[in-house]
Amino acid sequence: MASSLAILAPESRLVFVGNAGDSNYSVDLWPAMQSNQTLLGGFMGALFERPQIRSTFDELLVALENEGSLSLDDVTVRSERD
Repeated sequence: MASSLAILAPESRLVFVGNAGDSNYSVDLWPAMQSNQTLLGGFMGALFERPQIRSTFDELLVALENEGSLSLDDVTVRSERD
């Protein structure tokens, strides 16, 4: 997470879901705050496998892309289903 934040431009956004490595995060957020970066994320665990939850998340990603806040070409999706 720290390396992802370090390469973001000022006033940019990092979106993440879950914690695939199942490890604890310890990140100094002060540099991100000084750069006015936005960090959005959550952990849904088994809920993410529910079709309604997954489709809602997919819709949110598409909405972010449509407003120009996110390029889905740059998104890496990891799933046991893939």
